[in-house]
Amino acid sequence: MILNLNALRIDCGTQSRVEMSQEQIDTYAHQMSQGDKFPEVTVYFNGIDYYLADGFHRYFATKKLGKTSIHSN
Repeated sequence: MILNLNALRIDCGTQSRVEMSQEQIDTYAHQMSQGDKFPEVTVYFNGIDYYLADGFHRYFATKKLGKTSIHSN
């Protein structure tokens, strides 16, 4: 499924890391811009909202590239 990045909730405590790595985000963004494929992000839907559960670095890398959607499972 393809979801609009703005439809994903990232503010509800589903991020298990203490902090994000900007270096990793930059690396992923570069690799994505070169055509590398990445696994889909994992989301949970409660009937109202989509919650990002796994793939925060991929999410921010996609956003950094100016894209508006991402593949999810």
